[in-house]
Amino acid sequence: MTLSLAEYHRLLAREMREEALVSAIVRLGAGNGWLAMHQLPAMNSRGRYRTAIQGHAGFPDLVLVSRRGVLFVECKTEAGSLEPEQRAWRDALQAAGADWRLWRPRDWYSGHIERALEPAWEEAQ
Repeated sequence: MTLSLAEYHRLLAREMREEALVSAIVRLGAGNGWLAMHQLPAMNSRGRYRTAIQGHAGFPDLVLVSRRGVLFVECKTEAGSLEPEQRAWRDALQAAGADWRLWRPRDWYSGHIERALEPAWEEAQ
């Protein structure tokens, strides 16, 4: 059985974990001059992973900043869905004029993310 490239990418996307997507985006962005912020969960005294925050839950996974602008990015697996708190942040950020995006592994394999994070510097003339 021969798979097309698109079919192969769909299979890869289905298996990609959210953590791998976030890491790939941070690496790509850094290589193209974007600053990135991502909060990693830490294990608490009960052996559970939690992300320490003060304020409202559901803040986007990534904030990416360059000369080209500021992106607030929520990352999900192919099957993942937004929680109500994440939808509230999306709605508030978009109402304030912010560039909020939902990225999934399919966006990585399609080149959509790479195009969005093109180099932040301008070509020498």
